[in-house]
Amino acid sequence: MSGMDDLGRGIAEGRIDFTETCDTLISAHIRMFGAPDDVHALELRITNELLGRVKKADWAIERTAIRETQKALGPYTTFFDRQQIAQPEEKTEGFFSRVVNRVREGIGR
Repeated sequence: MSGMDDLGRGIAEGRIDFTETCDTLISAHIRMFGAPDDVHALELRITNELLGRVKKADWAIERTAIRETQKALGPYTTFFDRQQIAQPEEKTEGFFSRVVNRVREGIGR
C-alpha cells in the first residue's frame, strides 16, 4: 500500500481531513519542486489522485462490510430459498434492506 493509499484510507475512515491533506500535498510539492507555471493544474492533479484513492478505500471498506453481512446472514440462506428472494451478484444497501424486511416478515416481527 502506498502513502497515497494510506491517506485515502484515512480520509475514507474519517481520521484525516480531505481538504487539509490536499493543501499539505500541494505545499509539499511546491517546496520540493518549485511552483509550476500552472498551479491550478497541479491542484487538480493532486486532488483527483487523492479522490481516486479515497474512492478505492471506500470500495474496500464497503466490500468488507458486505462480506461480513453475508457471513452473518449465512444461517438464513435456506430462508432465502424458501422465500424465493433473489440474490443478485452485487449486494447493495437496498438489497440488504429488503432481505431484513423479508426476514422480519418471516419471523413475525
